[in-house]
Amino acid sequence: MNSTPTVRNNRIYDNHCGSGSAFRLTNCNVNNVTGNIIANNFFAYEGEGVGIVSGCTGQFKRNLIANNGGTGLMLASNTDVINCCIINNAGFNIYHQLGPTEIMNCIIWGNLSYQIYNSGLAESLLILFTCIQSYEVGGNALPLYNFLETTTSDPLFVNPTSGSGIGYNALTADWNLQIGSPCIDTGNPGSIYDPDGSRADMGVYPRNLRPVITRARDYAPEQGHQLDLRWNRSDADKSGVYNDYYSIWREGESRSTDAIILNNPNEFTPELADSGREIIFRDGSRTWYFITQMSGLGFYDYGCIAPTLQDSSSTGTHAANYMVVYDIASTGTWTSVPVSGYSVDNIPPYAPARVDIAKGSANQFNLSWD
Repeated sequence: MNSTPTVRNNRIYDNHCGSGSAFRLTNCNVNNVTGNIIANNFFAYEGEGVGIVSGCTGQFKRNLIANNGGTGLMLASNTDVINCCIINNAGFNIYHQLGPTEIMNCIIWGNLSYQIYNSGLAESLLILFTCIQSYEVGGNALPLYNFLETTTSDPLFVNPTSGSGIGYNALTADWNLQIGSPCIDTGNPGSIYDPDGSRADMGVYPRNLRPVITRARDYAPEQGHQLDLRWNRSDADKSGVYNDYYSIWREGESRSTDAIILNNPNEFTPELADSGREIIFRDGSRTWYFITQMSGLGFYDYGCIAPTLQDSSSTGTHAANYMVVYDIASTGTWTSVPVSGYSVDNIPPYAPARVDIAKGSANQFNLSWD
């Protein structure tokens, strides 16, 4: 009662029973119930709830409930459902008894009957930034304004199960999103960002399509004007699969009257890099300069030595912003969050020549050198 159980990263599957549930939470806070897979469970009565959350509070987050022989999730509590996939269950995907409840950043798909059955008050259930197969709700209908920024487009899983209920193994399916999925970068913009710094995706498994810069610091040993720039790959970077590359850019002021000016980094091509001309694009009032490029090879991380315009000195750090753009020809372009970095001139001074020391006034010597 009123506890906060921790239930993370478990698989609850292949249970067979006549009644009851495979997963039940009662009178507790569900904030630490996350990352679980509840799949392939069989019940004699399809109306039974495979997962039951009753009298609870908090956020039920990033759980997959798929291909069960019963209703996927029964809700009778003040609990929000966040970034879950509730898919292909034989009863209803969600049975809502009472709330208030928000369903946000979720994918609710593949039920042969209603995706949601609502026996509570219409105003107690709000579905927002969610991919749902149909707006038709069983029981107490919901007005369309209860569906905020939702989509009924196919979520485009990589390899989903092909039918509802048991007989389809949800554990061997691939519930990641294809690159063209309408669920990518369409979650609540006010919620937490995905690990790559982009707007939240819908569903359990976010796509990290943007490269993530992990280092932008002075390169040593060096001779000044050099930055050690490193980044983690885009998760679409798979060696030998795409004609893809990374391009590296630095923010600054224009230095050439003969520059090639792009409207967007996705207009950049490897052929332009061989032109010998300065390549820039403008992002509002910001100007970005092309530095170099490299092919995507499926590595986990990458790095390059990026030039700086000015070393840190007594007048300032002279930092500049850097960003990395991942491009798949004819498919898409993904830009990292910019990161600031600067270099330091580590060259030691030459040894002084013609050193002269002479006695001056009392307790003083005059020291001079070239």
